[in-house]
Amino acid sequence: MMDEPVEFAYPVSLEERRRWRETDPAFRMKDEEGTWFLFLAEFEHHGQTWCFELWAHDLEDAKRRLGSAQASARIIGQKVGEVAG
Repeated sequence: MMDEPVEFAYPVSLEERRRWRETDPAFRMKDEEGTWFLFLAEFEHHGQTWCFELWAHDLEDAKRRLGSAQASARIIGQKVGEVAG
């Protein structure tokens, strides 16, 4: 199924337009801050490799966000469900 053409409310590069077209819609979104893509980060724990997701504008933004998480992340609770919406 083809996506509907996307109108960006801000100037975007050709690279961003290409990434948007090539990324499954479940792993991208737009809001007033711009375009977001879902990235994966991995880590080792007790001899196993684990990963988690983070939303970022591009790879460099994802690296900056991971750095921020390394410096200030804390557990705030357990996720027990989601509200559809």
